[in-house]
This record gives sequence, C-alpha cells and structure tokens, in this order.
Amino acid sequence: MLDHLVGLVKVRVVRGVNLAIRDLRSSDPYVVVRIGKQAVHEDAFDFCIPVACLLMQYLATVNCELIAIVFQVSQKLKTRVIKKSTNPEWNEELTLSIEDPAVPIRLEVFDKDTFIDDSMGNAELDIRPLVEVVKMKLQDVADNTVVKKQVPNRQNCLAEESTIYISEGKVRQDLVVRLKNVECGEIELQLLWVDVPGSKGV
Repeated sequence: MLDHLVGLVKVRVVRGVNLAIRDLRSSDPYVVVRIGKQAVHEDAFDFCIPVACLLMQYLATVNCELIAIVFQVSQKLKTRVIKKSTNPEWNEELTLSIEDPAVPIRLEVFDKDTFIDDSMGNAELDIRPLVEVVKMKLQDVADNTVVKKQVPNRQNCLAEESTIYISEGKVRQDLVVRLKNVECGEIELQLLWVDVPGSKGV
C-alpha cells in the first residue's frame, strides 16, 4: 500500500520577511506548499477529510501505524491567512508525502482577496541534500550536530546559508528562501524528515 513512498517531509512555515504589498498599505498573506501533483484545495479538502476518517477507522483494525500517515497526507497544505502584515508569523507545520526526492517542493505565497488572490512570489526547495543526510543514518550522533551546509547560488532560492543537522535523532534543515517573480520577500522554513513504516524508504 505504501511501497510508492520513500517518506514524509514536515514543512514548518515559520514566518515571512518583508513580503510584497498587495493591498493599499499591506497584505493578507498565506503560504501554499506542494510537491508534484499534491495540493489539496479548499473544495477538495471538504471531501478528503471524511474519506480520510473512514480510512482511519478501517486501518485501526488493520495496522495502527498507518493511521497518522493517512491523516497527514490528506490534510490541506496551506497556512492560515495573516491579516494586514508583510512580516507574518505562521509557525505552522504542513506534511508532504515524498515519492521521488528529485522532485522539488514548491512554495507559493498569496494575498487573500475577496475574489482573486494575488501572487506574492514563489520558490522551489531541493530536498535531495536533506535525503542524502537521511541515507547516512546518523541518528546516534550528538544532538544539534551539523552534517551538511548549503550556500546560496543561482540554482537554488536560498537567501542565506542553510544547515542540515540532527536533532532528537531526526534530520532537520533550517532555511530562508528568497521569493521569485516578485519585487521582495523571504520565507523562513524548517524541514523535518519522517520515515514511514511499510514504505520503501530512501
């Protein structure tokens, strides 16, 4: 059932910095995170949650380890809207199922409006460096050990150096990305790799 997955990535959207103004003097920003074809929109979300609940009830009698996975993969991959702020703080966690680590995570920022939401930029996150560290299986190293660093270049959206490290036995990455296709704005994020029982793994 899960042999197409290699794992999950929890994306913590921490905050935005100096985001673009899309209203009179400010914006009402929110962030959408997706990978490949994954993106659960509001109309689909109303359908997905009841289905996920039914699946959870079934899986509870089959394999308890899968219950959390069904809910995580079915959740809406969008932060809440922060009203009237170009420096919003979300501190929200969104979970993506990973089938191919070579496919980047896409992050998009929008300004919430009554009819059509305005774009406030986008960025792509390459998770292959994170997966490379996961493959090292370094869970027993000292807490907060930095294993790998990424520097900004023309091939990535990093605004500053990013570190991949071990914390509480898990692989995490802190990063700040500079938004593209917009006049200004950065998003602070943290990625956390989660192994999935029954998946093919990395």
